[in-house]
Amino acid sequence: YISVTGVQTCALPIYTAIEGTNLLRYHLPQQGMGRMKIGMGLPSDTGPMDGDPSTQDIVEMAKFGEEAGFDSVWLVDHFLYDAGAEMAALGAGPPPELIGVLYGAWEALAVAAGLATVTERVEIGTMVLNTGYRNPALIARIAETIDGLSNGRFICGLGARSEEHTSE
Repeated sequence: YISVTGVQTCALPIYTAIEGTNLLRYHLPQQGMGRMKIGMGLPSDTGPMDGDPSTQDIVEMAKFGEEAGFDSVWLVDHFLYDAGAEMAALGAGPPPELIGVLYGAWEALAVAAGLATVTERVEIGTMVLNTGYRNPALIARIAETIDGLSNGRFICGLGARSEEHTSE
């Protein structure tokens, strides 16, 4: 999915070919006071605990997003989650095969630190860190470290709590 932040003007997108591929780079021209930023959400769940996508897959997707012209890449913060319960909490009827299946997720701050070392331009954000998982002083220190590794490109999104079923 794609997130859109910082909308200040409405600009028509420009697509240019990425050399040596059949892919297009997407970017918006600079207009007025600023421009719309487009971010890419990276998958971080490990499926039903089988490790798919791998951390290397996530790295490659982030590098692709940077090459394609996205302004940012985003990670979610979960230890385990029940996909069926997540869907039900949003008002959707989950399919029977998802009920009770636990999904794992790669540790968001560790992945963000890794992405900081292999990307050069994209901002790296968390949507959102669950402050109940970690000591607040530790979050601050880790965020400061990632921000340093990324040369100021880290966006630390924080949340006060998660849905009840994700913290049980």
